[in-house]
Amino acid sequence: MANKTFGLALGAGAMRGMCHIGVLEVLEQHNLVPDMISGTSMGAVIGGLYAAGVSIDQMKEIKSENIIRELCGDINIEDCKIPFVAVAVDVVSGKTVYFDKGNLTDAIRASYAVPGVFAPVKMGNMLLMDGGLKERIPVNILRDKGAKYVVGVNPCESIIEGKYPASLPEQIGRMFEIMDWEITRNKLHEADFVLSIKSKLMSSANVSEARIAYEQGYEAAAENIELIKKRIHRKDKKFSGIFRKR
Repeated sequence: MANKTFGLALGAGAMRGMCHIGVLEVLEQHNLVPDMISGTSMGAVIGGLYAAGVSIDQMKEIKSENIIRELCGDINIEDCKIPFVAVAVDVVSGKTVYFDKGNLTDAIRASYAVPGVFAPVKMGNMLLMDGGLKERIPVNILRDKGAKYVVGVNPCESIIEGKYPASLPEQIGRMFEIMDWEITRNKLHEADFVLSIKSKLMSSANVSEARIAYEQGYEAAAENIELIKKRIHRKDKKFSGIFRKR
């Protein structure tokens, strides 16, 4: 991945993360295809599929985890059309795990594994869970891989006031949502440009609202695309050379 220019870091956010499809669609329309992509949780799902060559229209039809392997098959990450990194956490060692090689589907599954929803992934002595535990928007790994300019996509700009969490699962979920936001807020400065989605979704787990998340991502990217291009140009004088069709 060395000597690449434009890196795109796609953040965690459950179904709110479907906004990434809209963001990628706008970038593609402007021939601004990332040289490398990183992703956490839903960001790993969308980023990994896109890196493997899955079309925007195909990704819009995602409704369950079963379709991921159907869309990308048994491709290895190192064989993706765009260099890609998925982020997970080994809860045994407490360390962040970056997948830039090996089976793409397995890496994606590890990145979004949340006990009680999606089973943790066992690999050797590791027990892998959602990368959002430590790195919701994986910017720095793209720097390490050579990206000169990194756009981070945050699926939820701020904490959304939701309904009263009456049940224990709802209370636990809301607790982690707030903790997650605090971690994210303190690390947003690591990207050159952060595209934060003004999400109106009350629930991050409602599959029926995936279309709304996509539309919000598209609108946010469309509103900011010229600014993103200006920022890249300011940092990289060879900016015009990175325009390319997918």
